[in-house]
Amino acid sequence: MHRLLTTTAIRAAACLAATTCASLTAAASAHAGSAVTGPGSVTVLHVPSADSDLPVRDVYVYRPAVPKGVVLPVLYMLHGYPGHPPALARWMAPRLDEAFKHGAKPFIVAIADGNGRAHPDTEWADSVNRRTLVESSLLAKVLPAVEGREPLPTGMRAIGGFSMGGYGAANLGLRHPDRFGQIVAISGYYHTDDRSGMFGGRPSVIAANTPNAMVRAAAGKRIQLFESTGESDPLIRHQASDFARRLRACHCVAALDVRLVRGDHNVDFVGASTPAIVRFLDGGWSTGQWRPRPAATGPEHSASKPVRTKHARSPHHVGSAHRHPSPARRWFR
Repeated sequence: MHRLLTTTAIRAAACLAATTCASLTAAASAHAGSAVTGPGSVTVLHVPSADSDLPVRDVYVYRPAVPKGVVLPVLYMLHGYPGHPPALARWMAPRLDEAFKHGAKPFIVAIADGNGRAHPDTEWADSVNRRTLVESSLLAKVLPAVEGREPLPTGMRAIGGFSMGGYGAANLGLRHPDRFGQIVAISGYYHTDDRSGMFGGRPSVIAANTPNAMVRAAAGKRIQLFESTGESDPLIRHQASDFARRLRACHCVAALDVRLVRGDHNVDFVGASTPAIVRFLDGGWSTGQWRPRPAATGPEHSASKPVRTKHARSPHHVGSAHRHPSPARRWFR
């Protein structure tokens, strides 16, 4: 079973953060011995949103069991629609534990709530009417809450997602190439599918949120794409191959891994894909960008409002109330 975090102190959130209070020398030394000592843990951060549509966004943070003083990379994972963070945490955590136990470089996984009320199908974007600001919440609120006062370098950040989150990962990864060094999209699509009017039908906004039109922003990036060979949704079917063709034509990506594998369009597919995700990211994390950390870091120094924490149950059980049944076509996006 996973170790549970039970503290509610603000500084507990700092312990979850990718940044630490260690000096440069101590951090580098700790990284050299960063083998996990047991199962990881999941804690929930309650992060103030950039909008009033969903005033607080829960962020489920999986942290491997590594010695103190280790600066860890972070994978920001985006859920689909309908979807919730605990479902991804539940299916990914056991696979992460297994991979790290067998020697893969450990990293943190942060899974934020990307839902909205005014615009339920958020596309992980900001709405043109500014009522739903999911992109801004992720970049301006969630990243500092997870990482602390000093942001991680690009090479120690990746963004990934499933279904709508796969679109979001590709879109945000290309819109903000200075933020993320690696992109992982699982059963995603690479054009807009704006069912809740996030982009208001404005051609300029749609173009600015179309990964297919932004492939040159992938220069120097490592990108991994997954799609089920049994995918029946026309929104998603053949999207990985088409996007990969565009990326290859660009001759600009540092690495491209396309995986067409058996599976269904659900979170089980994400869990089954997790070992391959770990192997891919393992080859791209920067390891030489350690920097001294101040004596106090964490969300209490970075968020505009306090970040609260609470314990989560074991990831094997967390979010069971949110687990969706085996989806019919279009259930998960």
